[in-house]
Amino acid sequence: MEESSLKGNVVRISCKKLILSAYLYMVIPIVIFFIGWLKLYWGILFSGILLFGLFYFMKQRYKEDEYFSIELKAVVLIAAAVAVWVFLSGIGGYFYQSWDFHGRNMIFRDLVEYSWPVIYPETGNALVYYHIFWMFPALVGKIFGKTLGWGAANLTLYFWSFFGILISMLLICKLLRLYRTKKVLLMLYIFIFWSGLNILGEIYMATKGYAGFSVLGGGYGWPDSITAYQYTPNNALLEWVFNQTIVPWIAVPLFLQEKRMDILAYLGLCVLPFAPFPFVGLFIIFAVWAVAQIIGFVRKKEYKELFKTVFSIPNIAAILSVFPVFLFFFGCNKVANGSMGIGGIGWYIEPDNFTIKHFEILIVFYILEFLIYSVVLFKDHKRNLLFYAANLVLLICPLIRIGTARDFCMRASIPALLFLMILVMDKLNKAWEEKLSGSILILVSIIGISSLSAISDWGAALNIITTTGKYPYIADDWVTLCDQNALDYFAINFVTEKPESKVFYKYLAKGKTEKKYTEDLMVSVNYRETHNLPLSGGYYNVSPKQKEGLYLSTDGSSVMLNQDKCTVMISSMKDGRYRFTFHEFQVALDVPGGIIDENGTIGVWQINGLFPQDFTIEKIDEYYMICYQGYALTYNSDDKSITMTVRTGNSDQLWLFARSAIK
Repeated sequence: MEESSLKGNVVRISCKKLILSAYLYMVIPIVIFFIGWLKLYWGILFSGILLFGLFYFMKQRYKEDEYFSIELKAVVLIAAAVAVWVFLSGIGGYFYQSWDFHGRNMIFRDLVEYSWPVIYPETGNALVYYHIFWMFPALVGKIFGKTLGWGAANLTLYFWSFFGILISMLLICKLLRLYRTKKVLLMLYIFIFWSGLNILGEIYMATKGYAGFSVLGGGYGWPDSITAYQYTPNNALLEWVFNQTIVPWIAVPLFLQEKRMDILAYLGLCVLPFAPFPFVGLFIIFAVWAVAQIIGFVRKKEYKELFKTVFSIPNIAAILSVFPVFLFFFGCNKVANGSMGIGGIGWYIEPDNFTIKHFEILIVFYILEFLIYSVVLFKDHKRNLLFYAANLVLLICPLIRIGTARDFCMRASIPALLFLMILVMDKLNKAWEEKLSGSILILVSIIGISSLSAISDWGAALNIITTTGKYPYIADDWVTLCDQNALDYFAINFVTEKPESKVFYKYLAKGKTEKKYTEDLMVSVNYRETHNLPLSGGYYNVSPKQKEGLYLSTDGSSVMLNQDKCTVMISSMKDGRYRFTFHEFQVALDVPGGIIDENGTIGVWQINGLFPQDFTIEKIDEYYMICYQGYALTYNSDDKSITMTVRTGNSDQLWLFARSAIK
């Protein structure tokens, strides 16, 4: 047998400990969230229920331990490859970080520096995001304190990511019986370089004149100029959304080990807090498989066994703990639920706007990103229900939108793509000792071409490091959400307004002590002082110093003083700049053309985020000046007009900012 033919030193791995490690990798951060975010009695109750479900399952399933053996060289090779891969991904901040790390570092830092639950003292907004992957590293950062905390948290994040991927790969080795070094090497290559034929997609788009062609950058955004469909390669997933990726990478091979109904809901719901979109993709696969199992029980009239299996203690434990907490927590996110008038659920491209060109790109996308694999695998898996379920998910994902962008397409596809990857590994593993067939040659060729995505990605990273002279190249411009509004473009997915009115924060989340509030306030104030931001972002009524009862206002086409209070949303821009937005009219304070004319014209224009809408604020006692270059916003209390005049600091350039209720 395979294990008996192993050469050299061999490592004997406990199946029980590996499976337990996989579940604990998911459960521990959830428990930290329960204890850190919820009222103490809720935290203890939900943590106890969740842990009881896991240990009940482990006791019932592993009354006697099982083992598998793998060559020591293979284990060392896996560990070394994963260590290098995580390093190259930018996790921890030791190499090049992709653009998404601006947001990742921002969330991670706030988890380290602010008390839990994270509620920003100056804006009153609360952090609501799938940030559970960071819980353990953030806790370590808190333990190490202000001086060493951020470095310790990032180092822990690196090793936490390393162990997660290591667990996933060992699960795959056990699942596919990959015990020899040569076969493990093949598994590593496929896992790290797994991708669609993105280079061919770029060539197709360039040939048709839809887009240009670039050797660097991975190529996985090749449909961007027409539809922006994307199935992200494994390497790019690790570089961009590791927090949503690593746990699904564990869950899929964990499910495939035995395919048990009595742990199905527990496993699926453990994925939900980390990765809501991948959870949806995984849920569809689980549901298709579960329906087939239920039909089997019904046909055999094994109703009692069906009830015991579906409503097992582990399944009930997850349903009673994870499901209600995160249902209410994620329900606070207005982009997901659509209560802001944006986001929600719908067609990614509305049927009325779907053209022949869109259809063309969709078909090419299907072929290059997964169907080319599925066709080669079909003969071996034409009776495999999970194979059809995975393909169903991959057919659906580009059609659906949840939220404001293409995230559902990119992330709900993660479990299905990993499932296809495992089938490819299995096919090549079984063909190892056999004569090469046509399908194997095709599969090897596809994998060879697809691996160019990761190679070009690394090439792009090295090019940026070389060009900029920065090493490591850290993406950390956004810093914090402490002074951001829920409608600010890079905060809209991360915070919720008025958390005290939400069910989660009203009934489940712990409150803030005066001490914690003061400590959090000092973190925010220190940030603003460091970045030359005299005023926190938020909603304000802005009134002139010399004229009580008048307020900065607009009718949607001009700016003036008015007796009616008008709420202005002020957004800080990290480098000392501010934007003043009148969301009732969807316009912002704007210098026409970006140049102050001889009349000092100031007006409003549609929100565009360009420099004519960027102002600075200077504090004078309890008042503020709104400045643009060498000019300041100036009011005439007689005719209520507003212009830009040379900055003097006189009373007619001083404004009072009073916090306003959110509108």
